[in-house]
Amino acid sequence: MFVDFCSNCRCQVFHPGTSSGGVSSDEGGGDMPYSWSEPYWFCDQFYNGTVQSLAMQQWPANADGSPARGCVQSAECVECMTAAGSITPTGKQTWSAANCSDECYPDGLVAQNTIEQLEYAAAHKEARPFFIASGMKRPHMGWFAPDSFFQLYPNSSVRELDSLPSAALMDLM
Repeated sequence: MFVDFCSNCRCQVFHPGTSSGGVSSDEGGGDMPYSWSEPYWFCDQFYNGTVQSLAMQQWPANADGSPARGCVQSAECVECMTAAGSITPTGKQTWSAANCSDECYPDGLVAQNTIEQLEYAAAHKEARPFFIASGMKRPHMGWFAPDSFFQLYPNSSVRELDSLPSAALMDLM
């Protein structure tokens, strides 16, 4: 028996250029928009530390003509991250730990939007059954996260490995 259900995607579930459903291979997919019953909601981090999405760049619409969707960094977040040196005009740093809220980062925005989608489905019977694919990017290079996450593992508590475990070398052999 086939059951109709609502499916939507928050952030990239697959790597760009594969089946995430974004408008192009640069925006998280583009090759399977028919996989989702709602337009794909993209959220990533630009090379300079700002949030990247169709909505953040103020693009007029998705390829199917629907309004641009995706995460948008608030002016307060841009100000906080700029003051902390996390947003730079010269390019992405290797890591950055700013004392800014979770919602200043793509994963925090994805989590916030996913919670909103779950709350909507709980309150609207017509939105059920549903499936949400919600992709978190971290941990991933560059290491951009709120300072509170870095504080969980102070440098003094992290030890260097004397050598790599053999399992880590499997793909290199």
